[in-house]
Amino acid sequence: MAEKKCSECGKVYDANLQACPECGKIDPDNQVVDAPTPPEETTAPEAATPKVPETPAAASTATESRYYILENGQMTGPWAVSELLGHGLTINSQVWNETMPTWSSAVQIPELAALLGIKPIQPQQPTPQPPQYQQPYQQPPYQQPYQQPPYQQPYQQQPYQQAPYQQQPYQQAPYQQAYQQPQYQRDDTFSAGPSGKSRGAAALLALFLGSLGVHYFYIGKNTAGLIMLLITVLTCGCGGIVTVVLSIISCIKMFTCTTPEFEQNYVYSPTTFPV
Repeated sequence: MAEKKCSECGKVYDANLQACPECGKIDPDNQVVDAPTPPEETTAPEAATPKVPETPAAASTATESRYYILENGQMTGPWAVSELLGHGLTINSQVWNETMPTWSSAVQIPELAALLGIKPIQPQQPTPQPPQYQQPYQQPPYQQPYQQPPYQQPYQQQPYQQAPYQQQPYQQAPYQQAYQQPQYQRDDTFSAGPSGKSRGAAALLALFLGSLGVHYFYIGKNTAGLIMLLITVLTCGCGGIVTVVLSIISCIKMFTCTTPEFEQNYVYSPTTFPV
């Protein structure tokens, strides 16, 4: 039996294999080691032999599978299995024959994988998915068939009619009296204001009896008048100096202000002790 030596790993293997079983290298030109040459025999011409019926094994050999090779977009073939290696079959080649539904890799076909000296690769089967629950069919609710709305007469614009002009009778505007400038009223110092209090009288009381708080009693500020009286009495007149000064200040302000200012700052003032 002829043997070949791998140029990659140096392993010696059967010459009928095109790929090294050790490293898988495909090298059809490996050196043949110890390839014995059978002796040539000279045989006499044989006589004609009767034709023997073809056996099933011979019929199987006659109908050997033939494959097409697809390489770089070019299809060649068909070739017998024994001729595929000589026409560029590799582990990456795509092959096809009449019994196959589509192109397939050479390593996925058992007889071609054995020819290449490798184990055939089985295509990965998809993982079966569990059946999904489907809700039973429910008939949709009954819907009343569409009914065309009754016909409506299209809108017709009414002709424009101008309203008759009616002249309004002339009416004379009522007589209005001419504007008269208000007369100036003099602010009298000793005249009583809206509250009935006179700022002149309050100023004189603050000047002469202010230390006793009489002017505060006059304008209705009883709490302030009581404070002034207690300061003067309880200090035996010593605190009267302070009350006198405050009364003189109030007197001057009352004389120099107007009646509305007097009413606002003293009579209607929210403070308890207006000065």
